[in-house]
Parts: sequence; C-alpha cells; structure tokens
Amino acid sequence: MAKEVKKHVDVKEMKYNTKCRNGHIACFFCCSSKSKLPVKICPTCSEEIGSIRNRLVENILEAAQFRCAYEEYGCKETLNYHMKKVHANFCKYVRFSCPCCDYVNRDENLYKHFSDKHNDSVVRFKYENLFSVTINKVQKEVFFLQSDKFGVIFVLNNVVVVDERVGNAVCVVCIGQGSIKGSYNYFLSAGNCWDGSLKFEDTVKVKQVKVVAENFDDVIAASSNYLIIPSSFFGFGGKLKLDIKITQG
Repeated sequence: MAKEVKKHVDVKEMKYNTKCRNGHIACFFCCSSKSKLPVKICPTCSEEIGSIRNRLVENILEAAQFRCAYEEYGCKETLNYHMKKVHANFCKYVRFSCPCCDYVNRDENLYKHFSDKHNDSVVRFKYENLFSVTINKVQKEVFFLQSDKFGVIFVLNNVVVVDERVGNAVCVVCIGQGSIKGSYNYFLSAGNCWDGSLKFEDTVKVKQVKVVAENFDDVIAASSNYLIIPSSFFGFGGKLKLDIKITQG
C-alpha cells in the first residue's frame, strides 16, 4: 500500500529526480539556478550532473500520497505528487490574502472583508460595461476593482517600465470566488489626440501570487501579458484616462 505523507513535505526538493552517471541522486540546490556553479557537479563524486532520469525517485513520487496544502482548513483529500498541484488550484478550502492588509480567509469572506474594510479604495464596475480610471505617471500605482456581482476582486497595477522615459506597464490580475473555475476577459484602451490610441485585451484567471506590483518585475511575475503605455501618452500633469471593460469568459 502506498505510504501516506501526513505531515508537510517540501516536494520542491523532490521534483528534481536526475542523477550523475555514477547513480548519485542530485538534490534541489545542485540542480537549480541557486547553485552558482556554471556546471552542475555531483557533491559525492564530482561528476557532472546530466539529465539521466532517476526511475526509483519517480516511482516513489508516484506511489506516495500527500495531504492537501489546505488540510488545516478542512480539506481531507489525499493525492499523488502530480495531482497535488492540480488539486490545490481547485480546492474549495483555498485561502486568499487581502492585497491591502494581512487578512487571510476563504474567497467569499475575502470579498466581504474587502467591501467592509477597504471600501474607500475600491472602484466599482459592472460586467460588460465600459468604465474609466485615471492613471498617473508614477513609480507604482494600484487600483482595486470590485464587480457588482459577489465574489471577485480585480487588481489593476500601473508601474514604470525600468526607466520612466520609456513609459508605464499596466496589467490586471484577479482573486476571489469563481476565478478558480472560470476566466475573465478584460479590455484596456488609452490614447490622446497626438499619439493615437492603444488597445489591449487579455484573459485572466485567479493568481495565487503577489497581486500588488512594486515594480516591473512583479508585473512580469503576476501576468505574462501587459500593456506598455509610452510616456508621451501622459498629459502635462502626468495623467491619462484608461478605459476598461471586463467580461466573464
């Protein structure tokens, strides 16, 4: 019978199942980019670590059963290594962090918390309807967008792209009920009478990452797609109206 792993196991260290040609198993550090060595070297025999698969470790990972990451919140599921990550994205006991404070709870509670505690920071909108926000040519800026329907919070990030002379990057991520099961399409439009207009569309799903961007690197980590707005689009006061439309996918 497969052994059930009841306590937390850092499977990050187990996902590298390569070995050197002498058969020594390579650890996470030796195989990852964290190692400063140009060539990955086996610490046991100093042979180069290649891409030889370790069938023994693969079989152990297949046989082992892991508890859900949200077990402490009520989930009783046990899964193999490969299904553990998939299940975590759909688990009904998943917890979300409030982007404004240290509050952590289930998605429906987070939506209510946001409405009660951070209502002044919210831009309200209706699906399928165009609405606008005014963004600024600043180092970083964030807008919280909350729909008229219960459950979803969108985070609009506006940050400088490396150098403020280049422009700003804008992206949208979302957290909350329903975003695990479905997706949302958003449309952005910005422009002026001198440079014309920019239009951008993307599809977003739930993001269990840092949703409030501090810099351009955070934008890249949060979303693979984003809109670059050239500096010339901003007015003399450093402001620009951004038109937004969000639809349910």
